[in-house]
Amino acid sequence: MRDGHAAQLLAVHPQFPRVALGAGAGGLWKTRDAATTWRKLATLDCLRIRDVVIDPQEPANLYALGDFVIGCAPLPVCDHLKSTDHGATWSCMQGLPQNLGTLRIAPSQPSTLYALGGYPFQQIFKTVDGGISWDVVKDLGQTFASGLSVSSEDPDVLYARLSSVPSRSMDGGVTWSPLAGLPAGPDFNVVPAPSAPSVLYAFSDGTGFGRLIYRSTDAGASWAPLSQDGLPTSFSLLMGLNVSPSDPDLLFAASQGGIYRFRGE
Repeated sequence: MRDGHAAQLLAVHPQFPRVALGAGAGGLWKTRDAATTWRKLATLDCLRIRDVVIDPQEPANLYALGDFVIGCAPLPVCDHLKSTDHGATWSCMQGLPQNLGTLRIAPSQPSTLYALGGYPFQQIFKTVDGGISWDVVKDLGQTFASGLSVSSEDPDVLYARLSSVPSRSMDGGVTWSPLAGLPAGPDFNVVPAPSAPSVLYAFSDGTGFGRLIYRSTDAGASWAPLSQDGLPTSFSLLMGLNVSPSDPDLLFAASQGGIYRFRGE
């Protein structure tokens, strides 16, 4: 997406990694050629998409969180949505508050999803029935959380940044412990590789300490800095990092300047 729209997030098709979804200033965008060209899906024109996920076992199922675009018409009837036909049509997901920013699906159990957000205090929400009903699993109070992700092997293993500390939960978000081995200072988000549960990537967005990407091959016990060959030197803020569903070394980086593909070897 290099037509003035900031690439805010990315979901890669689990069976065809050249197909992916991205979000810009408004609506949902799709590429079929590994981010070379993008086409805007007409069905969500009046939503500013915050997050979107693809069911890894049934890719026709999409889930999205968004905000209404002020002044746009016609506005959709809701901003928490599910599609069962690749995004051609959408239905509302009930039971979630406004101001949600993150949505994640459990690859090994795709009827389980987690949502993070809320105002004035954040909460972690969970569904085990594909978005029909949602429960609060953790009230975070004044703890600021971001960068939520789910292990590809265990739907109860989560990663998130809690008060700037990369952390892991082994019980579906109820309790959390810090991840060791990453440099102190930068705000790291942790992303698991879908096809290799022991491979994790940690990245900082580039503010303050510069753009940093680390890789672990032992489920977070140790970390090594990753070469960023393939990313332009003028690369702006790193707004998201996704791993190919089938190749743990193929990464997609989303920035204000576009979406880039590179090898994380």
